[in-house]
Amino acid sequence: MKLSKEKDIRIMRLLTVMGVLGVLFLPLTIWIVRSLGKPALIYEHTFSDFAETASFLFSKNPYSGEYGLISSYGPIAFFVIVPFAFIAKGRVIDYLNGDVTNAALGTLSQTLEVRIAAILFFIFWATAIFLFLAFTQKIKGIRMLYLGIITFTFGPIIHSLFRGNTIIVSTFFSLVFFVWHDNENKVKKELALISLGFAVALKIFPALFGLLLLRKRMVFPLIRAAVYSLLIFFVPFIFIDKGFSNIPYLLNNMSNFIDINDRFSFIDMSFSNLANLLTWHNVIVCYPGTAIAQSIVRWVLTFSYLGFVVFVTFFKKNEEKKMPYYVVLIGAFLFIPDVSYSYNAGVLILPLIFFLKEVDKYSEEDTVFYVVIFTLLMFYCLNSYVGFTIIPLLSIILTVKASVDIMKVKREAK
Repeated sequence: MKLSKEKDIRIMRLLTVMGVLGVLFLPLTIWIVRSLGKPALIYEHTFSDFAETASFLFSKNPYSGEYGLISSYGPIAFFVIVPFAFIAKGRVIDYLNGDVTNAALGTLSQTLEVRIAAILFFIFWATAIFLFLAFTQKIKGIRMLYLGIITFTFGPIIHSLFRGNTIIVSTFFSLVFFVWHDNENKVKKELALISLGFAVALKIFPALFGLLLLRKRMVFPLIRAAVYSLLIFFVPFIFIDKGFSNIPYLLNNMSNFIDINDRFSFIDMSFSNLANLLTWHNVIVCYPGTAIAQSIVRWVLTFSYLGFVVFVTFFKKNEEKKMPYYVVLIGAFLFIPDVSYSYNAGVLILPLIFFLKEVDKYSEEDTVFYVVIFTLLMFYCLNSYVGFTIIPLLSIILTVKASVDIMKVKREAK
């Protein structure tokens, strides 16, 4: 496969075609999956995260458990859906006044009002991602059209639509931080720090992106970003019944969420889940003694990867090719959390855009490899089975390849 002039536009055209085909073939793959007696995404858990978040928003208290709800997220995660959740407020209130059960939540998530609210929520934030990337990266003409289609059909982002998950908001703010964190314009740089604060307050682990600031010795900006994160996370508690006294409940809920998700899953790309597979812990059943082995393997993987990220952050700087480092840094966000589902990989759209900008700097072999991986990430119909997606595997392969390329730069420099 030999790419000639205007590599980026040829690749964007390929990604666009695969993204559209991935969406168009989705109904067919769902029909095949269901004909085999397996649950499919369009019927199972669709918009469930949005419905649950809306119930947290309209509940008097989503933390203490006295109203049947036990949220493991800070209040800001509820407030970001405010303009859209009110479309389904009546349905959500009926749910809160009835039996607050998983079955009832499933019924709520399939109501027309929740579906409309979740889809509009997705369209708004996907459009924000598209427009931000288009204007900041100066993408125009037919490339802009391709970028729009790629954004709306990128596999991990589509996955966040089916769940109605607020990860897409954290993805947007993470992108703003990545693009503007070192901008010479003081306003844009400060907006980048505030954006990191929002991303951290929503999902916590984007805090690892702060290494970008340390990489460039931006210590005081890092402190400001930390302050923004704390303010955005804690201040909204004043709008919740019992205020700051809910924080112990939140910490307990987070611990319980981790415990109930301590089982092997094909949609989880965390080191914790990989350790489950490697030690056979909770893959099918929990064998005696595997929990200790799982914990050891998980922490070895976590600290080894963190060490590698720190190493490449401070000792493997290569401003000519930003994409591999961004992939490795984002990998910390994808793999280190206790649970990391496929939609977390939506932030990989940023390395994709930088790859398109830098494509002429890659060898033909490397270009083909990255094109194949990103193309498969676009082909979402491969993810129609609710218990399996290829996104975690592709994310791991992409990160391994990027890591190899970073180390290869050092050897070539010698």
